[in-house]
This record gives sequence, structure tokens and C-alpha cells, in this order.
Amino acid sequence: MIMRTSFIAALLAATATMACAQAQPPVPAYVPPAFVTSGDPAFDAWRSQFAADAVNRHGLPAAIVEANLAGLQPDPTVVRLNSRQPEFVRPVWDYIASAVSNARIAQGTRLVAEQRAIIGSMAERTGVPVEVAVAIWGMESNFGSGKGSMDVFRSLATLAYAGRRTELGNRELLNAMRILQRGEATRADMIGSWAGAMGHTQFMPSSFLELAVDGDNDGRRDIWNDSFDALASTINYLSRRGWKAGEPWGLQVRLPEGFDWSVLDGTKRDAAFWAQAGVRPADAARSLPEGMEARLLAPAGVTGPVFLVGSGYEAILNYNNSDSYALAVAFLSDRFAGRTPLTGGWPTDNPPLAERARL
Repeated sequence: MIMRTSFIAALLAATATMACAQAQPPVPAYVPPAFVTSGDPAFDAWRSQFAADAVNRHGLPAAIVEANLAGLQPDPTVVRLNSRQPEFVRPVWDYIASAVSNARIAQGTRLVAEQRAIIGSMAERTGVPVEVAVAIWGMESNFGSGKGSMDVFRSLATLAYAGRRTELGNRELLNAMRILQRGEATRADMIGSWAGAMGHTQFMPSSFLELAVDGDNDGRRDIWNDSFDALASTINYLSRRGWKAGEPWGLQVRLPEGFDWSVLDGTKRDAAFWAQAGVRPADAARSLPEGMEARLLAPAGVTGPVFLVGSGYEAILNYNNSDSYALAVAFLSDRFAGRTPLTGGWPTDNPPLAERARL
């Protein structure tokens, strides 16, 4: 009888609690203000919907959302670059000749020593060489002299509104607002590329939130104005994306007569496999670490130089998914370290793919 009475009492209390909860009026959904028109009705409709979703679905403060959407207009430059399809493939040797210039090698070599004094311990801890981070710095912003001049919010809003990257633009615009919400940057700081990349080493907002670090221990993650933070963040990025300590990005190799090109299939195989297949380093003083797994790469075809590339190369590709870019970073880092990354030349008499198709 006592147990039954207790049960009834508990049931009545729960019912009363539910009734009380139901009596509370629902929180009204946020309704965006009437933004000043951009001149593009479709963009204005997108902007209002984005504002409502940012507050109601993603929990961003209305004040931040409104302040950073007000006055925006689609950027025709972003629209053009986002939809542009290259008419031909630039040969890898042309790209590398421009990227791995004598001036960039000289400047980067000086900067490696300067940056190592602050971020060297992090490089040692992760196994990502300072030279690689400085090479990315050189490629992305020419060591900070070309960080971009476009309003990241306008660029990302344009990408989110139209074109082939609307999902990316939407996600990155939300993350850009989260950066401001956390007080890690100001709107004036957030200047970058047409695609929304920012700072010395061109991080997207999502990469900043996930992977940026305070390289000089001053209490801030400032990739916009502090090269130490930007390079430490780049080291952290590569480490988190799979760079294995103690392994190089890869190296150039020579192949034996009658080599079986069927292994040019993207599969990683260990150093013992490649040695047994007769693959040898182009520089006899270098070798793959025992147990390192690598795949074969022939960026200019079977008549050009051939490389074995490992987890470090794949991490660079994660930063920018282009073999020309990844090789330029790899070659620069080798030059900064006093190594010669390439022996022999490129098959420069072999025309680009589009030109061959035209012929």
C-alpha cells in the first residue's frame, strides 16, 4: 500500500512538472531585420535565410550575424574565379620553375633560422620540419607579403550564395562568425583570398578553429599578424593530417630497365618492396627509412622524373590537393635544408595535355 501511494505521488508530481513546462511560452524564433538591399533580390533572400538559420539552428548571436551580413553584396570577382574552368593544364615544370625561384629560396633559407628559434621545439615534437612550414608560407603568401586583400565575409557569402561551392561557403561563413564570437579576431583582421583563406599561411575558418595554435605563447592564436603562430599552426595542421615523424616527404628515384609500371597505381608499399623491385634513390646518399610506406609518383609521365612519396607528401596534398603545389613545397623545403631535390630535367618538349588534344 505504501509503495502504491508513493508511486501515485511521484506520478502526480511528474504530471504537474510537465504541465508547468507546457505552460511556459515557447521562445520565439529569431526573425532577421530588413537588411538594406544589395541590389540583387535573390542574394537578399539568401542573406535573410542564412541569418535565420545561423541564429535559430546554429546558435550564433544575432548581433554578430546581423553586423557581418549588413551591407554585403555578391562579389563578381569571386563568382568569376569560382566558376572558371582552366582551358589547359600548366606543365608541372613551369609551375615549379616559378614557385621554386632563387629569390624565394634565398629568402626562405634566411627565415627558417629565424623561425626555428621560436617554433623549433614544436617541429621536433611533431616531426614536421620547420623547412616545410616555411615553404608553405612562401607558397601561400610569399612569406606574408601577399596575404590577400578581399573581405573574407563577402567572399564566403558569395560562395555560399551561388556557384559550385555553396555548402563550403555556408559552413565557412558560419565558422568565420564563430571566430568573431570567440574574440579571436576582428572583422578588420579577416582579409584574405577570394576563397576565404586567411593569414600568413592561408587557413580557412574551419581549419583555424580546429588546428590553429599559439606558437609564441602570448595567449593568442594570431595567424593574421604573427608569423610564429601561423607557422606553428601549419606544423600542427600537417601533423594532424598524417605527417609521420622521422620520415621525409619522399625522394626522387631511378627505375631499372624493364620496370613494371603497373605499380604506378597509387598504392603505398614499404621500402623493402621498392628496393626488391630495383627502385633506387636518385641521390645515392639518401634512402627511405626502413618500414616507411610510399607510393610511386610520375607527375610528368614515364619520360619525366619519378618519386616515391609518403605520408608527409599526402599531408601537403591535404593542404592543397595539387601535385604541382605539393612538389613545389617539397622542393622548396629541400632547398632550404641544403638538399638538391631533383636530378636530371623535365621532359619540356612534351606539350601540355590540352595542346596535345588540340594538335
